Amino acid sequence: MATEIRETERKYEAEAGASLPSLGGLAMVSAESGPVEQTLEAEYYDTADLRLIRAGVTLRRRRGGDDAGWHLKLPAGPDSRDEIRLPLGRAGRRVPAELAALVRGPARGQALRPVAQITTRRQVTKLLDDTGGAGRGSSR
Repeated sequence: MATEIRETERKYEAEAGASLPSLGGLAMVSAESGPVEQTLEAEYYDTADLRLIRAGVTLRRRRGGDDAGWHLKLPAGPDSRDEIRLPLGRAGRRVPAELAALVRGPARGQALRPVAQITTRRQVTKLLDDTGGAGRGSSR
């Protein structure tokens, strides 16, 4: 079953060696949990001539972390994208039919294939409310 979220992302640069300050003092944040390191392995899919990325579309298969699975990101305005997620399932490296159908237009009939592989190490700090429930978290 697919899940869909709206993602708004802004990136900031810090000097080398800088550390993230405590976020426990923010409104609605009572404590922090972590950080916990995650290793993410992502394989990106596109057409041979990169039609998806040129249309602002990202299709990847990710292993590791809390959001392992297939991720399709579609433009949704400045700094925002709609992300559709499916579990890894049994298809292996084959793009799930549901996602392939959604990129049929930007792919313009071309086959989807792996075009890049990236391994990332991420530090995840979860922000907890006063009941100990975790919010969305902060990646470092």
